[in-house]
This record gives sequence, structure tokens and C-alpha cells, in this order.
Amino acid sequence: MTLWAHSQGRGRLAQVYKEHVQQTQLGVRENIQCWRPFISKEKFNDYLNIGESASAYHDVGKLDPANQEILNGNRKARKLPIDHRDAGVEFLLKRNQVESALLVYAHHKPGLPNMRVYGSLKAQKCMRSKIPDVQLEKLISLHEKTVDQNLNGYQQNSCLPHAISTRMLLSCLVDADYGSTAGNQSIGPSTRWNERIQSLYKYINLLEKRQVQSQRNQVRKRLFMYCEKASLDYPMEYCDSPVGTGKTTAVMIHMLKKADQYHFRHIFVVLPYTNIISQTVRILREALVLPGENPEAVVAENHHQADFEKNEYRQLSVEWKAPIIVTTAVQFFETLASSIPHKLRKLHELPGSGVIFDEFHASLPISLINISWYWISQLQVEWGCQFCFCSGTAFRFWENPLFHKISCIPVHPLLPNDFVHVLDLEEKNRFSLKLEEKDFPHFQHAEELIQCVVGAPGPRLIVTETVRSAAFLAKIMREKGYNVLHLSTALTPADRGKIIEEVQKRLNLNYHYTQDWTLVATSCIECGVDFSFRSGFCEKRSLSSYLQISGRVNRNGEYADTSLVCFTISDPGFTQNRIFNTSREVFDQFIKLGELGSQTITESVTKEFNELCKKIDLPFALLYKECAEAFEDVNRGFHIIDDSKVTVLVDVNLSNRLERGENVNWRELQKNSVRMYMNVLNRLSGKALEERELYVLPAGNYDSFLGYMKKII
Repeated sequence: MTLWAHSQGRGRLAQVYKEHVQQTQLGVRENIQCWRPFISKEKFNDYLNIGESASAYHDVGKLDPANQEILNGNRKARKLPIDHRDAGVEFLLKRNQVESALLVYAHHKPGLPNMRVYGSLKAQKCMRSKIPDVQLEKLISLHEKTVDQNLNGYQQNSCLPHAISTRMLLSCLVDADYGSTAGNQSIGPSTRWNERIQSLYKYINLLEKRQVQSQRNQVRKRLFMYCEKASLDYPMEYCDSPVGTGKTTAVMIHMLKKADQYHFRHIFVVLPYTNIISQTVRILREALVLPGENPEAVVAENHHQADFEKNEYRQLSVEWKAPIIVTTAVQFFETLASSIPHKLRKLHELPGSGVIFDEFHASLPISLINISWYWISQLQVEWGCQFCFCSGTAFRFWENPLFHKISCIPVHPLLPNDFVHVLDLEEKNRFSLKLEEKDFPHFQHAEELIQCVVGAPGPRLIVTETVRSAAFLAKIMREKGYNVLHLSTALTPADRGKIIEEVQKRLNLNYHYTQDWTLVATSCIECGVDFSFRSGFCEKRSLSSYLQISGRVNRNGEYADTSLVCFTISDPGFTQNRIFNTSREVFDQFIKLGELGSQTITESVTKEFNELCKKIDLPFALLYKECAEAFEDVNRGFHIIDDSKVTVLVDVNLSNRLERGENVNWRELQKNSVRMYMNVLNRLSGKALEERELYVLPAGNYDSFLGYMKKII
């Protein structure tokens, strides 16, 4: 009699039990073998033992006659009548294979439970089943005869020191299990790090030939040179360099050299926002893809809006199999926090990789930095990862005494002090940055602000604190006949993409577009977007934000007369976010100093961070739960994006198709949706789509200029 692991259906071929178990074991073994150069011999052996015993017994329950009746096609059912995890879990627990039992228990929904303390009766109780001993013995005997193996070759295990180890091992099991079931395993292109180093050199040389000789470009050249020649001995580094100085390629040459020396499996580039990924991906593909390679396979985009030419390239992205993965902080950290099997599938690819955090200060809410620092420290110490924190605002959170309780790993500067001083002087010379009280005007009404703005040479950028303020100002300026564009999260990703393309076209000096125009935007423009305006205006929020916006003004040194004005305003059409009150207070303190330099910036950002930590009493509850292996609690508690907002579809045609029951591509839904608070949705008479975590706006409540703010302001 043939024993089955999977029946045919939903694009899946039928699979016999023996074949599936052996393939899953092989997959787990191969996944863990990849860790060997990066972890201790003792831990490698422990992990291999745990993974092999879990993969051997993960599907024993499928051998139950009631389940086989479904699997062999004799009877139809939506799901197996007997939970197929129970037998393997119970068998492994009886032999004190607690960690292996946990992996078997978690390899399908609902995933990892709250364990609290490993080895305790309470911990084991949550996984216990009521399967009779006689029945269990029959299933185990049948399994061992079928697969020709037994547990004698596996050592006992009881606990592991860190929850992240459990997630890593579960990732190995889930990836091998899913890969065997699907009948394929994604294999990424060869890393070829040395060849990519040479390719990057060629790219930089070609870029230099195309660029005009300017002080700004000389600074970029020197930054690249310092990063290229930097020591490869430090696993934790930071690079403080102003916005627009070429950090993307400079830090990448450094990380590529590390990758070549230490044989990295991957290089991750972690960015704060989805909307800046495409630009980074484009640069890296131009610079690092070798002849004959597919760019999507080498430099993979991993985020919810990514599109792919072929499904195989998408798999390389979502499974983190490409040599270089460009992703968001949301994807990176929420994978580390997850307890859900399919979300954890890619995690085992992370050990032995280099990670570049670009604008780390903008990636995480302050309440999540402590647990994230804990994970980063664990990845470096236990899993052979190396990190570089890049920022234009000298955000050195690791220097805060609170974080010394988590980890005291030294973080070394990538750049020498004398060059940092050069960068500081260059930033001062690039345009007028003043920190005197008289240089921070206050406006009573929007009309006063507009007159000041249009009196400055264009093209002009205005950055407001809130989405509502940006829409309010853009509407007034358009009504008064000014040439104005609007960019904020009130617009869908599709419309934001169109605006960004239009701005880039207008800013191209070869396009010969009139310079008398203005972009009104929110802070979504602060990080990564390669814009260079002649004049800038921004609401006073924080010194770090001020400096980020400065990177969008005279970015390349192409304008002779340029400035950035930081203002306050009393107009009721403008709203403030109270979360920035502390930032504004610290900013005011430094305005009184009247001096802007790298040291001032560092002090300001550090003080702002420390003050915020005091005011919110930096919570360690989530970190405590992580250390107690409360997997479900950590998964629920770790959210970078405000989960009080809902996703709202604004495209009427797409919503009509959904309501008619038609299939709609999920990417189309994402590109044509916005995120908003429920009270705003109710105000606009939005409604929920049945059986979907999606809402729709009635027709007429959205347009491509003001977005969902059309009917609010």
C-alpha cells in the first residue's frame, strides 16, 4: 500500500510519504549546512541535530488511517480530520526533544506559541495532544519502516539560549517542507563578489566621466575612496555622511570587499520607505549586474509593491535567495519578529550576510529600537552577520546608556574624523543653513507663507509636517494660479510614482522646463529620493528632519544662490503632530547656539533621542517577552507601520470588479490604495469589502492631485 504525504490539487502534484520526508530532511540539512562557516562548531552540531529530528518526524500524523483515506483520494475533505502535527510532537516530547517538537508543532498555522520557559511543564503542555500511546507507537513504527530510520541517531535536546535560534530553525524546516511540496527549490545566481567589485569600479569611472567638475562631486569621489580603503576588520560600523554624497555606492564597495573576504551569502540593503527602493535598485543593477545575468535575479526588490517579469525572480526575492536584496525595514525586522511559518520561511538566508541600514533613524519608531538592537547584536555575535549604519544625521542610538544593558558591541566609524570635518564644511558651503532665531520666520496665515515661497527662486520645495497641511497648502496655491505639484501619502503609490517621475523630469536641467514651480510634500520626501531644488521651505520639526530636507536643496551644487527656510505657522489649515513636540523643543535649544556643524548635529540627535526615551519611559516589555520566548506576543507587538490605519481602495473600477467577484491582481490593489485612519474613512463614507481586509471609497472622494484629502480640506 502506498502511503501519501500530499494529494494532488491546487497546482500541486501528489507526493508519497517517504519521498516527502527524505526531501524535507535533505532540504533542512542543506539549509543548516550553509551556516557552518559562520557559527560555532558546537552550535552547528546542535542545530543540525534539532533540524534533522524535526524534519524526520514532522508529518508522522499523516500516516493515520483517517488521514490516508483523504490523501489517497478515497474520500474528499477540505482538511485532514486528524491534526498531522500531534503524533510527531508527542513522540519528540516523550524523548525530551523539546526544541524539535516545537518546530514540528509550529511548521503550520498558527505557528510558534508563547513558550515562556523552555523545558517547563507549562511549555510542554501547550503542545501536548491526547493521542493514545498505543496509536502513537503504531504510527512511529509505520514511519520508521517506511522511511527506514529511527531516532537512535539523534541526541536529546532541551533548550536553546535565544528565541531567534528557534525562528532560524523553523525557517529551515518550513522552507524545506514547502519546497518539497511544490516540487522545486529556488536557487539564486552565484555571488561572484570579486567580479561585482570590478563592475562597480567601472560604473563609478563611467559616472565620473559624465559628471561636471564640482566641489560636490569631488566630495563624492573622496567618500568612495575612503570607504574603498576602509578596514575590513570591524563587524559593526557606521557611516555619517550628508544626504546626496553618494553613500549608496560608497558603502556598497566597502560591503562588497567584506563579502569577498568573509564569503558572505548575501548583502542586504535595508531602507526606511518603499517609495525610495526603486531608485536604489536601479543604481545597484546598473552597477553590479554582470554580462549575461538577469538584473531581477541579482539585485532583488523585496517589498509588497515589487513587480517582476517572471515568477521565478519573484521567488528569489521573497525567499531572500538573490546575492543582493533591497528591502524595507518593515520586511526585515517584522520577519525577525514573526511567529508565522510562511513569513519566517526566508529567515534562514540571513546568517553570514552583510547588512546596510540606510537612514536607520527613519526606519523604526523609538519604542522598537531596543528589541531591534538586541536582534542585530545577536545576528552579529551568534550568526556571523556584519552591519553598517548609514545616516546623514549621526544617529548613534547605541551610545545611549539604556542600550548598553542590551549590548555593548562597539560600532566603529567608517570614515576618519578629518574627512568628516571636510564633509561638514562642504555642507555649510553648499547653501545657507542658519541656526539663528531671526532666521526662523513665523507666519500667521497661509497667504503670507505663499508670498514668501513664490518670492524665492525656483524650483521650490515646501515640506509640511502633516498630510493635511500639505494638501491644504497645495490646494490654495493651485487655486491662486501657481504652478504646483503635491506629494504625500494621501496619494496612492501609483499616483506618487507619477508625481516623482514628473518632478525628476522637471528638475533635469536638459529638459528646459520653467523653474517657476513648487512641490508641496510631506516627510516622505526626506529619505532617499534624489531631488535637487533651488529653494527649500520646511515646518520646524527637528534638526535631523531639517538636515534631511536640506539634502533635497542644491543636492549636486548646481545652483549659485540657494537657501532653506525653516518656519512656523498659525493658520488653522495647518495641523501639527504632537509626537514631535520633544523634537521641536530640542531643536529650539540648538537654535540658540547659532552654530551648525557635525558635532552640533550629533549632539542634537543624541539629545533628542535621549529626551524621547525619558518621556516615553522606553518600554522593554517586548524585549522581555522575546527573552521569555513569548513568540505570539512579540509577533503581535512588533509593528513598524501604524496598524491603527486601514487599507482603502480608491479605484472605483477595481472595487466594482471585486464586488462582482472577479479576480484582481493584488499588485493592482496595492498600487491603487491608500492608508488612512478609520475615523477619516467613516467621514468619507467608506465601506468594507466582505471577507477582505480592504475598504473602498465612494466615487468622487479621491483625485490624483489631493488624494483622499480632496473632500476633507
